Amino acid sequence: MFSKAGAGVKTNLLFFTKGKKIPMTLSYFGFDKYGKIMNDADLPVTLTGDWLEQGDNQGKQFPTLARLLAMHGTPDADSDFSWTIDFIACCAKAQDNMAPFLEEVKN
Repeated sequence: MFSKAGAGVKTNLLFFTKGKKIPMTLSYFGFDKYGKIMNDADLPVTLTGDWLEQGDNQGKQFPTLARLLAMHGTPDADSDFSWTIDFIACCAKAQDNMAPFLEEVKN
């Protein structure tokens, strides 16, 4: 959405969690207070609890943003928890999907 603006639009992301009673800190993104990647044992249980209970995730590292960011641009960064969105591909797909309707409107 902002990729075609060309004006260097700054974007803020807001994360909302229903019923959250404690503030979301850097630890929820996998960073310690010094900006280093945290070990799984140090991550909040509210973040990792459900993921670790799934049998196929045992022995794997939790895919925090800190870890995925460090691997950005590689196949290892792809995950169900990945937040990477290819806006150019999404825009191209939307234009392709919209083309028949535009032709119909022109007629």
